[in-house]
Amino acid sequence: PVGAPKQSINCSARLIPKMARLERVDNWPILLSDYLTSVRKKPLVWGEHDCVLFSLTAASILTGIDVTCEFRGKYSNAIGAAKLMAKLFGVTSLTEAANSFGKRFDAEEVLVSFAQRGDIVEAEITLPEGGTAPALGIVDLDSRYALFVGEQGLVRYLISDCKRAWKI
Repeated sequence: PVGAPKQSINCSARLIPKMARLERVDNWPILLSDYLTSVRKKPLVWGEHDCVLFSLTAASILTGIDVTCEFRGKYSNAIGAAKLMAKLFGVTSLTEAANSFGKRFDAEEVLVSFAQRGDIVEAEITLPEGGTAPALGIVDLDSRYALFVGEQGLVRYLISDCKRAWKI
């Protein structure tokens, strides 16, 4: 993808070991803008462009370290994603998986009101078939909205609609 990370973590092991805090590269605002432009109209594709991979790809671009290899192409539907979370983190919810991943990379959970551009957030998003489901997204460049993957591309929600946030 645009702004592809220069460094990759070792995904040969079942779990990636705890690493140092992810630090943003100097030109991250430009890289994030380019990435968001490239995926703005890209629809949801499980295992390729879904809430987890959208958020982790953004984190990878911001930091220059590819943290997506455990996930990309490893599932093709919501059930497969849930099974992978259980396998990798021993958890059954998206929130628990995000917390486990955050702890591994020392990504501090912060109050949503303190989330900044590019940080990962969680919200209940509206599903096309009705109802809601938890999803991960990122804080948009204007800091007022968060972006989430939708059926027809990225969808904006107010930051105040988000429930949790992790600093990248």
